[in-house]
Amino acid sequence: MACSIRLALHLPASRARREKLFPRLFQIAAENGIAGVEFPASQFIFDRDDSGGTADLQEDLKKNRLAFVGLHSLFEPHPSLSLFGGEGTIKQARESVRSNIKLCQELGGNIVTVGSPDARRFASVLKPDAAMQMAVDFFQSLIPICESRGVTLAVDILPPHETDFATSLQDGKRLVKAVGHTRFRMAFNMACWSASGESFGGLAGKYLPYLAHIHMPRFEGAQFQLGGVGPAMVRGQELAAAGYRGWVSLQATESLLRDETLLVQCLQRFRRWLE
Repeated sequence: MACSIRLALHLPASRARREKLFPRLFQIAAENGIAGVEFPASQFIFDRDDSGGTADLQEDLKKNRLAFVGLHSLFEPHPSLSLFGGEGTIKQARESVRSNIKLCQELGGNIVTVGSPDARRFASVLKPDAAMQMAVDFFQSLIPICESRGVTLAVDILPPHETDFATSLQDGKRLVKAVGHTRFRMAFNMACWSASGESFGGLAGKYLPYLAHIHMPRFEGAQFQLGGVGPAMVRGQELAAAGYRGWVSLQATESLLRDETLLVQCLQRFRRWLE
């Protein structure tokens, strides 16, 4: 590979995929330049009473020389949890994140990403500054387990139409600086780059000290699709030139995973994205 950026596949959860499709999926990924896989936390709810299932998954990854990158979608299985609810809700949310940090390390990963847009909405109950302070307190309380487990916790910066907390890279920088620890960073969602109006490399370089991970939407043709804002062209060299060294995850949709031909085409374009 031309640079030290590593490519990963960002998967949705599926019991059927774990039981029937993972071995072939991992083989296709490895054959097409993918070095790791990022899993939703809910995938392992399916394995709660099935240690053999998790062991088989790890064996399939190892067989294909794929790394377990980490976990995302932490609160998806628990829609009642929130960063900004009552004391009991926040305590449950904290314990849920703790358990996912522990699981991530046990499975060989080192990054846990907090996306979960619904669990981050605060406008109906808090002022922005109060929400920021609650979030800082929440994430600081998780630093000890992040340190002991060697896992970085990252908040995914999401567009304003998805949530109302941490919706810009400026928000993310402010949060990271307030938490004040190297085990807390932000994940760069490329839809936010598209809305910024800045060059991709320039934006990445500007926020590089605060970044731990980058998520990319799926490709459409030779371009990648940014949800409702349309396709945009950018190259991986801009990231490398800005100094980024880490994972870039391609979001895999259900339709993409059901079509092997399309999956291979997208992965090949993803690999060429670095060239």
